[in-house]
Formats: sequence, C-alpha cells, structure tokens
Amino acid sequence: MNSPEDAGLAPGEAATSAEPATFTKPAKPAKRSVTRSLITTALALFAAVCLATVAAGGSYAYLNSTAQLSGPVTLTAGTASLTVDATLAGLSTTTLYPGTTSYGTATITNTGVVPLIVTAAGAGGSSAPTLDSGVTLTIGVVSATGGCVAGFTGWTGTLAQAGAVPLGTFGIVGPTKTQVLCVAVTLPTNAPSTSQGLSTSLSFAINGTQTN
Repeated sequence: MNSPEDAGLAPGEAATSAEPATFTKPAKPAKRSVTRSLITTALALFAAVCLATVAAGGSYAYLNSTAQLSGPVTLTAGTASLTVDATLAGLSTTTLYPGTTSYGTATITNTGVVPLIVTAAGAGGSSAPTLDSGVTLTIGVVSATGGCVAGFTGWTGTLAQAGAVPLGTFGIVGPTKTQVLCVAVTLPTNAPSTSQGLSTSLSFAINGTQTN
C-alpha cells in the first residue's frame, strides 16, 4: 500500500478520487441551412432577372378611350369680291377745250371676306387716236370724293399710253371697306386743232388680289 508521500500528497492531506474530465466536441456549422439560404437567394435573383427581361422585351397595354365628335362640321370657302361705283360723275358732262381738266371719282367696295390689293389696268380711248394721244390721264387714290381736285397724285400719261400699261397699285382694301379713286383728264393747251369736235371713251379694269 502506498503512503501519502508516495501519492505525492503532503503529510496530513487525504487523498480524494478525481472524476475523469469531460470534453465537448464543437458543433459543426449548419451547412444545410446556409446552402438553402444561398439557393433561395439565387432563385430570387433569377426570378428578378427574368422579370426584368420580360419587362424590357415585352409590350405594354396602355389604357385608352375613344369619343366621337358629334355633329357634321361644315367648311365654307371664303370669297374675294369687290364692286365699283364707276359713274365718274363729272367726266362725261364736261366739254374739254385746250387747258381744261375734268375730274371724276369711282368708289371701290370690298364685298368679300379677305383683304384685297387694288390695281387698275386696261384704261384707254377708242376711235379717236388723235385725241387719245393728246389727252392726259391721271388716276390715283384720294381720302374722299371731295379730295378729287387739282394736286392729287397718281399714275399720269396719255390715253393712248394708258391702254397698254398697268395704272398702278392703289393700296389694300379690307373686307367691307371702301376706297375712292380719282380720275382726271386734261386737254393740254398745245392740243392740235384737228382734235376739236372729236370724242373718245375711257374703260378701266379694277382688279382685287388677295393678300395675307
């Protein structure tokens, strides 16, 4: 039998029985749950990619609605129209002699729906070439019939010349508006004696052209 000293105990120390030591083995990581989480995440990403691909490559159906415009719509073309009060009062009742001038007016009215540029052309005499070459014609615009007197301005030339050239542009006349043309004829003091007793006539073409 061994003594306490043999057991490595100090004198007076009683020997006790020691229980064997217990060691716990560390638990292994839950590989299955991690793997399942990775698979779930991968599936979610795959689904997101598929949805994004479908959205990018597909077509959309937008909401829409249609309403019918009720009732027929009538379109009416406008008109360009003018009238001329071309009595030229005063000219036909005046007997010309060398050095005299006779005046007459014509009122132009725009009866259409668009503004018109007014021009005159085609004036001229007839059947009396000698008188046509000697009589001077002046045609222009005045503010009123009372303004058709000596001193107004416009196109000037002989009756013979007036039959071959435009007589000028006389401004723009708006719808329902009027314009007064003044016409003056003069037999100059140096008119040939062969012109006495002759008669001639005047004719004018008043034109209206639409302007914007």
